[in-house]
Amino acid sequence: MLRISALLGALATLALPGLAGAAPPGQVGPSLQITGNGHALHPIGRLTQVGNFPTGSALTPDGRFLWVADSGHGRDDVQVVSVASGKVVQTLPLPGANEGVAFAPDGRRAYVSGIPLGGPPTGPTKGDAGDVIHVFAVDPARGTGTELDPLPLPATTGGSGRTNALPPVSGAGTAYPQGLAVSPDGRRLVVALNQADRAAIFDLASGRGGLVKVGAYPSGVAFDRRGRAYVTNEYDGSVTVLDAVQSRVLGTIHGLGGAEGDRNSHPEAIVADPMRNAMYVAVASRDLIATIDTDRERVTALTSVGRPQALGTEPVGLAVAPDGATLYAADAGE
Repeated sequence: MLRISALLGALATLALPGLAGAAPPGQVGPSLQITGNGHALHPIGRLTQVGNFPTGSALTPDGRFLWVADSGHGRDDVQVVSVASGKVVQTLPLPGANEGVAFAPDGRRAYVSGIPLGGPPTGPTKGDAGDVIHVFAVDPARGTGTELDPLPLPATTGGSGRTNALPPVSGAGTAYPQGLAVSPDGRRLVVALNQADRAAIFDLASGRGGLVKVGAYPSGVAFDRRGRAYVTNEYDGSVTVLDAVQSRVLGTIHGLGGAEGDRNSHPEAIVADPMRNAMYVAVASRDLIATIDTDRERVTALTSVGRPQALGTEPVGLAVAPDGATLYAADAGE
């Protein structure tokens, strides 16, 4: 974790990697505490068993429940976890998920990125063809959700992910909504369409959505304290700044990749500082956390979370403490 008040100083890891040791050759898994890349993990704290390849999550605004999106090749769902007890209190079946989970500021609606049906779901699902945003009415007292009709994404064509696929793909279900965020006033939802090089912007009162061109392979979305949306672009190594009210691009921020350059630096997660006019970006392929000054719309600091041996800690997730004093980075490579 990083002390923001110390200009993003020292990193403290919460899970310590090591060698696989005496484990049977070729065997990995939670029971052995060995990851797919051979690291043995001994995490601090309580573990909760969720589902198939959990890749995204979000806390309810009151901090009492964690919604976890399971996004693997098998059965996909959202599992609602009580923070106090660590127990799963509800499982919400999905046809397919792609990590994005976001709540309205009042906590009464949740939005989850939806992709086409994968493995057989555990119950009835909606939006099986994909390219939708699943919408849930949330009971704030219990943290549980009731699915409403999904928001269909506006139709798109082209995009780096589609044209670079082997063979190239097109049509419904191939835009792949990924990161998403609700504006501070609760009126708009911005979604990164990872394979279409677009951001979808929804007016939540009417349900109508439009499209804005962003960079290649857009991934994460967050709003700053003044209501502007920021979209990270994995291949370009840039961040696109959007006016979500007018559905237009305000600018593009470069310089996240450091000495190795921006191209293919994979900026992914992005979060806003709750106390300052700043955003923080996890630059996964550079082992960096970038600080963006939202007054000047430029990168003002690059903080390494790497190791001296080589690149590979791969920060992919971020969270900021409510008092703005500490930034937490989840490093997928360790």
